[in-house]
Parts: sequence; C-alpha cells; structure tokens
Amino acid sequence: MNPSPTTPAEPTEPDLLAAVRAGDLAAYAVLYERHRPAALRLAISIAGPTRAEDLVGDAFTNTLRQLLAGRGPEHAVGPYLQMAVRNAYRTSYRREKRVVLIDDFTDLEPAAAVDDPWHAQVENRLATRALASLPARWQQVLRLSTLERRPLDEVAAIMGTSTGAAAQLAHRAREALRLAYLAEHVRPPETEECRSMIPALARQARGNGTSRRARVEAHLGGCPPCRSAGTEISSVARTLHPAGRV
Repeated sequence: MNPSPTTPAEPTEPDLLAAVRAGDLAAYAVLYERHRPAALRLAISIAGPTRAEDLVGDAFTNTLRQLLAGRGPEHAVGPYLQMAVRNAYRTSYRREKRVVLIDDFTDLEPAAAVDDPWHAQVENRLATRALASLPARWQQVLRLSTLERRPLDEVAAIMGTSTGAAAQLAHRAREALRLAYLAEHVRPPETEECRSMIPALARQARGNGTSRRARVEAHLGGCPPCRSAGTEISSVARTLHPAGRV
C-alpha cells in the first residue's frame, strides 16, 4: 500500500516576509490573501465601504515598498498593515474632526496611539461595538460605574444588589468588555470552529485561556487565518491593562 501523501506545511509569516524582501512577489500574494479581509474590515470601520478599497490598496502598496527596501515587519505583517491603513486614512483626511464615542474606557486605547486622533476614533468605534455586544446587565453596570462615574453604593442600589456584588459584577463586565474589544479587531471567521477560536484567542491573550490552550494550539497549527487573527489579537492585548485590574 502506498503511503498517503503528506500535506505541505503552510509557510510561516517570517519566511514569507523574508521571501518578499528577496523579491518574491508570489510570497506577497500569499500575505495579501491572508490579511486583506482584516485590513478591509478596519478600512470600512474607518472610512466606510466607499473609501475602504483605496485605503487597503494604499496600505498594501506602501507595505510592499517598505519590504522591498529591506524595512518593515519581520515577524508579523498584520499589525503593520493595520497601522498602514490608519496612516492612509490620516493622509486622506488630515483635517477631519475627531469624533469620540467613548472617552472613559481609556484602558482600551493602545498607549502608543494616544496622540493619533484618527487611530483613537477607530478604537472608540470598536469599543462601542464591544460594549453593545455584552449582556444588558453588564452594559448597565459599566455605564453607571465607568461612564457616569457613580459611587459603587449608588450603583448597587440602582441595580438592586449589594455593594460587594456590584463590585464583582463591574469587574467581570470590564474584563468581558476587554475580551469583546479584542475580538472586534479581527474579521468574524467563516466556519463555526474558527468562530469558536476567537473568544479563546482573546482569553489566551489576556492570560485566561489555559484550560483550552492545547485545543487552540492544535487548531492554529493547521489554520493560517486563525494564526493571523491570533497575532493581531495578541498585539492589541499587549496594550491593555492586566487581567487582574479592576
């Protein structure tokens, strides 16, 4: 009996980036297919569907130019492309007035971008969607305790619970908000199995996913899109406050 053929291993991102630097445009085509959906999703969030394709095209062109010049990312292109999309938007809309949708969830904004109003606008939109995805009771405790800055005993009275229970609820809701915020940075996967990976990747990036780590790692080994999503989530997670902070 002939042995079954083995499936060739997917090229790693560092290998593809090195190949592009050496002039292999086919390698860049692979990176384009992997990262275009996430880049397009971000561009739509920033500028809407009409301008999104132009922003993505500019971002990929500029990134290719940097790689061919021996610069740019060496290990993961996803976060670099996200910044390239934002820079393309900033160039096109330099005079656009900042819109702040959530100004009290400051721990959700990457520290490296605090002076970039266009970046802050995007992050606030993602935070708004993340908040809307939470259960109503968690939204309520976050609005009362964080947005309205009410004292904890007043929050407890409004919600019909004890002060201690309100504090625990607020703590759980804030961590759930951070996880939902991380998930907003990647495009919803097409398959059910991949969709189940996104919350797991967010928890793992926050240091809370040890119970499913083996399953997640096994899935990532054969799924380049989820590996890319994991890289992007981990990149954003490094900018957030530790999981234990209330």
